[in-house]
Amino acid sequence: MAYKKADMIKQCVKAIEDNSLMFIEEIIAFVPFSRATFYNHELDKLDIIKDATDHNKIKEKVRQKNYWKDSDNATLRVAFYKLIGTEEEYLRLANAKIEVKGNHDLIIKGIEYIKPDENKAGTNNKTG
Repeated sequence: MAYKKADMIKQCVKAIEDNSLMFIEEIIAFVPFSRATFYNHELDKLDIIKDATDHNKIKEKVRQKNYWKDSDNATLRVAFYKLIGTEEEYLRLANAKIEVKGNHDLIIKGIEYIKPDENKAGTNNKTG
């Protein structure tokens, strides 16, 4: 069966909106045409479809963050605080010891960091 691209786009957007879809791969299950037809018409590259899925992702992120913020669960509250806190606050929550030297360089202890390998210039080694 031949599909008109404009109709396919409308079907995709309707499926996204009606089912709160967030990923391109999910759309295929809700439209009458095949995965091959979807990709052959390059619907995955259209801004209107990407914007519709992104809108659902953002709505869900906001809903989730509000749930964490209003939760009585300490773990969720800490996760929320890590999202909104400063980097220093995040590091304190991660149990990192923070020292500030006179030249305002931060020294962070207790977290894995990367420092240059003294034997090989231009490469990094993980140390902890």
